[in-house]
Amino acid sequence: MSEIFIHVYLDEDVDVLVASLLHSRGFEATTAKQAGQLGKTDVEQLEYAKLFYI
Repeated sequence: MSEIFIHVYLDEDVDVLVASLLHSRGFEATTAKQAGQLGKTDVEQLEYAKLFYI
């Protein structure tokens, strides 16, 4: 059986509690704060996520 890998990038519109809950279920999740991306536009958030998480 294969494992499913998922890494979620959460911008600042998502409560950091979501990241904690995902971690507790075995998923990787990075918040905008952790990535140093607070205050960026949605387009900038998407570009960042595409560069580092795809």
